[in-house]
Amino acid sequence: MHAMNRLWLMYLNFVQTRQHENLSDSNIITTIRRLYDRAFINLRVTQHDKIWPEYLAWAKSSILFHHKKQQQMQQHQESKYLSKQLYEFCDDMLFITTLPRRRI
Repeated sequence: MHAMNRLWLMYLNFVQTRQHENLSDSNIITTIRRLYDRAFINLRVTQHDKIWPEYLAWAKSSILFHHKKQQQMQQHQESKYLSKQLYEFCDDMLFITTLPRRRI
């Protein structure tokens, strides 16, 4: 496979479609990145231009995917914080309404 850029592209495409079933998100990115690294190491420099467009497209999509996951985690943390604040506020309001009133 040292000089066969088509085989590397077919193999990388195969791994990208199959890996989502078996690994976690961070492991998928690491595995595919390492495979691209192996392809660049094993191919001649004159053949790198055939792999680069695929690699750049994958890198952009994985960065966007990772960024989207981070945003979802942050939104989840914020919603947990807000629901806790709302619970505490409601609990305080219930406590205030149950206090006996003094007559003046």
